[in-house]
Amino acid sequence: MDAQRLTVTSLTPTAIQGPPRGNTLWDAVAAVLVVGFLAVGTWSTYWAEQRNDQYQLITLGQCVYNGGQLYVDCWENKPPGIAWINALGLVLSPGGQLGVWVLPAAIALLCIIPLWYAGGRMLSPMAARLTAVLASLLATLRLYDAPSINPDFYSAMFELGAGALWLSAVFASFAGRRFLFGILAGLLWSAAECVKQTGCTGLLAITVIAVVLLVVKNVYGRRWLVTALYVWLGFAVGLAVVIVLLTRQGTDRAAWDAIFAFNGGLATWDAWVRSLQSWPRLHAGLEPLQLPLWLALVGIVVTISTGRANRLSQASLAALALWWIVAADLALMGPSQSMRYWQATFPPVILLAAMGLYHLEETFRRLDKGYRTALVLVSLTAVLLLGRPLVEQYNHGLA
Repeated sequence: MDAQRLTVTSLTPTAIQGPPRGNTLWDAVAAVLVVGFLAVGTWSTYWAEQRNDQYQLITLGQCVYNGGQLYVDCWENKPPGIAWINALGLVLSPGGQLGVWVLPAAIALLCIIPLWYAGGRMLSPMAARLTAVLASLLATLRLYDAPSINPDFYSAMFELGAGALWLSAVFASFAGRRFLFGILAGLLWSAAECVKQTGCTGLLAITVIAVVLLVVKNVYGRRWLVTALYVWLGFAVGLAVVIVLLTRQGTDRAAWDAIFAFNGGLATWDAWVRSLQSWPRLHAGLEPLQLPLWLALVGIVVTISTGRANRLSQASLAALALWWIVAADLALMGPSQSMRYWQATFPPVILLAAMGLYHLEETFRRLDKGYRTALVLVSLTAVLLLGRPLVEQYNHGLA
């Protein structure tokens, strides 16, 4: 193993001295695919039908763009970030709405960049490329109303970038890098929370695992605690900025009533009990995601079963798994039973799938040539069978 590479499967993490090195040609191919998927997804979203709810969100942005006060001159039971983002889109395209429809893909690309970078540092350049392509593909599935100007999409993308930066912070060997990545992760999580009330699901999951590690006196408990505190610091700074802006406008109380008091009645015990009985919705929500879920399962099983996972990486797997479970339950609790609620499950699945892709690559490298062919055939068969629903939904979204 490269002594300079800190990986999620290392027994003795060491410092990373520089950015990940890769093949320029394959980097270019992956970049073209990422941009291509996002561009095609944006085109199909722009021409999609039944976008009435999205036009309502544009109206919020128009209100802010014209100098109006959110929750006073225009009202919505969502955090202010979605209106501010749409107002930014109107600023980017004066006299039109093109900027509003382009922003989702642009923000998705900005959040995929730290994912790519983190994958290259902790896993391998090839795993990072494939993960970035997978993320761009999931971010353009019209079945889940992606990409779109809905808060669910923005929240999922911000959480994806935050999760990648958090992993970079957890596995950083230098205190300065841990602080920087932690703060940036917290800022992105605050952006996710600023557009959707449940945008901090991942942050809560890693905090729970950090507390568990401290309680059981795990050797990595202090590392997790310090990293979590950095993330929470960034999160607090981001939320403080939002609160200051709302307070200066005199809309802080109106915002609280709209965001929390109004929506409080939706998150009830009965709603949670009903979510546990929503197996048909669970199947419908997960069927197109069979391939990334399989890759995520490979990442979990192989990391643990090979004995190459230390307690630090095991805790990371536990945090990502808990994140996915909570996000899936919230998707089932969604009041309108919309498929776009499943976007919240994309970040942990993608991060876990990155580990699966890495293990498949490493297994291929370690096998003799004769066995490599068998691995390729098995992997291709799995991709063709499990990826079929994904491809079908992607094609359906372009129709």
